[in-house]
Amino acid sequence: LWYKHMLFRTAQGLGITRSGQHADIEDLETGEVQRCNLRRGIESLVSGDRVLWREGLESMAGISGVVEAVEPRTSMLTRPDYYDGLKPVAANIDQMVIVSSVLPELSLNIIDRYLVAAETLNIAPLLVLNKVDLLEADDRAMYE
Repeated sequence: LWYKHMLFRTAQGLGITRSGQHADIEDLETGEVQRCNLRRGIESLVSGDRVLWREGLESMAGISGVVEAVEPRTSMLTRPDYYDGLKPVAANIDQMVIVSSVLPELSLNIIDRYLVAAETLNIAPLLVLNKVDLLEADDRAMYE
């Protein structure tokens, strides 16, 4: 539990990961990643969220601060969720790189799904095919 007298400066941060009521936040000023508690009322924090967080005067059990607020999102990648309809996966995406291996077998279905997600977010994706050097010349020509 964080009280005001236990907190230092307010800073802008970027959500990296979330696990339960904790999140790893990159301090946009220093570049350091801090493990933070989430204030009550912050229900949805995902990778890419811009946040306001307060640093603790000292670390408590590996927790270095508290996320006070999540700033409005410019975009949001979602996935279907049985209970909640759509569940946010990532926020504020401005680039998508789709990386797939051609061996053992290229999955066109998953690439199509990512291309649809990129189209929905109105961003131009970059497709990277890995392990093309392991293909025979005829097969390589097909992928090129």
